[in-house]
Amino acid sequence: MRDAFLEIQSELELTKKELETRLLKEYYNKYDTEISEELTFHPGKAAEEQVKRKMLVHHIKEDLQDVKRALLKMQLGIYGICEETGTRMEIKQLRILPTARTVADVSYQRFYR
Repeated sequence: MRDAFLEIQSELELTKKELETRLLKEYYNKYDTEISEELTFHPGKAAEEQVKRKMLVHHIKEDLQDVKRALLKMQLGIYGICEETGTRMEIKQLRILPTARTVADVSYQRFYR
């Protein structure tokens, strides 16, 4: 069981680094895009791209928050415990969705087996 948690922790740490890198790239990319848009401004396209970029950054931030929460729970010794019921989630479910917070988060597996 301990090995499984270490494996998941390692995966979460890697995911955290990847998300942080993507977030930085999006911020730098945004800056480059704003400069190029000043030179070739297309009102409709610029607004559409801005909405897409904001949504992407929002989702990256949400995913990063989920990963950080899971890592903190590991440090506190409460990882894998359902936040609603207090029951322990199965390790095989946590391997599939390591950021799961509740039994309901991982219950979809029953429908897709």
